[in-house]
Amino acid sequence: MMKFFRKYTKHLLAVFMALLLIIWLAGDALQSLLMNRAGRQDFERGTLDGRKITQEDAAPVLQQLEVLNSPELRSVTNWEMIWLSALNELGVRDDRSGIYQYHFGIMMSRGDVLDEDEWFLLVTEARRNGVYVPNETVEEFKAKSGLIGPPLARLRRNFPMRLINEAIRSYLMVQQQAVAACKAPPISEADIRDFVRQTSEKADVAVVTLAATETSKLFDGNYAPTEDELARLFEKHKNTASQPYAQGLDFGYQQPEAAQIEYLRISADALKNQQQIDETFAYSYWDRHRNEFTREVATQPSPTTGPASPPRREPYATFTEAKAEVISRLQKAKADEAALRIAREIIDELTKPEAGNATQPTAEQTATVPADAEDAFAKALLKWSAKHPGTVSRVSLGMLERDALQKNAEIGQVTARVGGQQGPSLPQAAFLVEGLANRPEQGSDQLRYFRKPGETCGVAFADANGNAFVFRTAEIRPKQAPASLDLVRDRLIRDARLVRAYERAGEQAKALHERAAKEGLEAAFRNSAELRELLDETALSHPTPFGRKACIGIPGAAPHVMPSSVPGVGSDPKLFDAIFGMPAKTATQPSRVLVWEQPEQRRWLVIELKRILPPTKDDYSNYCTQAIAYLQKERQRELLVEWFNRDQIKSRMKWKSVAEDREPQAAATKG
Repeated sequence: MMKFFRKYTKHLLAVFMALLLIIWLAGDALQSLLMNRAGRQDFERGTLDGRKITQEDAAPVLQQLEVLNSPELRSVTNWEMIWLSALNELGVRDDRSGIYQYHFGIMMSRGDVLDEDEWFLLVTEARRNGVYVPNETVEEFKAKSGLIGPPLARLRRNFPMRLINEAIRSYLMVQQQAVAACKAPPISEADIRDFVRQTSEKADVAVVTLAATETSKLFDGNYAPTEDELARLFEKHKNTASQPYAQGLDFGYQQPEAAQIEYLRISADALKNQQQIDETFAYSYWDRHRNEFTREVATQPSPTTGPASPPRREPYATFTEAKAEVISRLQKAKADEAALRIAREIIDELTKPEAGNATQPTAEQTATVPADAEDAFAKALLKWSAKHPGTVSRVSLGMLERDALQKNAEIGQVTARVGGQQGPSLPQAAFLVEGLANRPEQGSDQLRYFRKPGETCGVAFADANGNAFVFRTAEIRPKQAPASLDLVRDRLIRDARLVRAYERAGEQAKALHERAAKEGLEAAFRNSAELRELLDETALSHPTPFGRKACIGIPGAAPHVMPSSVPGVGSDPKLFDAIFGMPAKTATQPSRVLVWEQPEQRRWLVIELKRILPPTKDDYSNYCTQAIAYLQKERQRELLVEWFNRDQIKSRMKWKSVAEDREPQAAATKG
């Protein structure tokens, strides 16, 4: 055998080196074979232009998504919101009227980020349209993104190089296609003139405001609504969230959700004197924090006049002088830790799995309470009070709504303590139970607090003084309509009076409108004795002439354009359109007047249009450049929002998910 090895050593070495080279070069391919996504390859995902798409068809793109979801690429590409990188390529910057306006517009249109199916469709669409990304561009992206050296090596340990490049190429293809699809067309002269008209054409008006507030004479505090009126109002709004201070007419009487809390409090102060502090450690701590330990120094008496000077303080000169204060601080710190430790021990005992249940709950699973959960806290109090006399107390609160619990003097500001970090407040965690909240997603930090009513929360809480808390939500009351209108009778009576005042305001506004159309608003207002008894002179106003929209210039960026905000009128685009759209005066109607209802503010407006002030040449010169910048931005934003709209993506590719495909079949079967 040895002769064989000596004779063929060179040959064997050559073979071994060749095998190593093959493994090095083909490792990516071997690894790729092991990366096969879970699930059946013939699993149907949907239909694309009538053709069935299976898991196998989508696999190449889905494998690329695994690369884009890797730690090295996820934050760089953020593929789920690829429009952000498209905006960067389009030159949209992070300013007041820039990237976030686009982003929020897209998110409002979509309702969520991109999902796997949509990414598959966008990549497929880019390939169909012949979008080309050369290898040089892929390499430039890697270099620009820092995907070289160690980061690339880490990525290659999990994915083959070919797949990495294809994932980046697909990403750049989708980005490039979005940029091409969303370049705004040129702005025409007619567009510019319309913009100038919208912002520079002014309306000169007179306004009479009839407000149905509790302080107005339209409000009758002695009006006694009938039982039928109260019943109708109650039925209409009993399932609307309670709004005791609503400004409009959308009243609400629904009782908010509530929770009954029971907790054990472990006093840190009661544990303080039990803490032993080594004097050597205390000296070392003082030596590192000398300036934190100070004493008051006697000063000269303050002058008899003027404010007294604050007492002067200086650090202790020696450890002996500071010793008591240092030890007291260290005892308090140890007591705080001891209180939390006891709380966690209590939680461990209260959340033990029931007998016979051998499965231990994971960090993200809800703990299981013992069968005798109703008196578990009472038993825990007896046991732990015996171990730590005078330290543990038990409190059971009544059914409290969220606001009331947050205002509770003892636990309103108590927060969770996880790994040295603060978590949600106890009032927040109290409502993270079945029946009041949906189960948080897997991996969510809130999942550790989610449980059933009656179960002990698996996290210890503490307040600013170091006291620790163990709690449970004993009972819950979901949102519900009041059992009887008598429970909200006082509010119903007040609201019925407001409705009556609003109706009276409407009657007076319509009557004023009829008179004003003939004799003008001011004359009609002043000549009505009835109206003058209900409204004072401030009800009649003459706002500064205003345009439909206000244009706010932003240096170096497109201007910010919004509906005008007019004192006494508000910011209502529909109202402005109605004002500027009033017909010309006629012989039978010499005054241009309209009546406008604003229920959200409990008021009616009667408005007379005096004149329209047209834009001037100076207005055109001043707004021309801003018009082009604004209109280009708006057109681009509209195109981008539409292009990334969920329904538009599916429509462009004639895509139907499996669920959408089955809906007509299910309906036909049901019929």
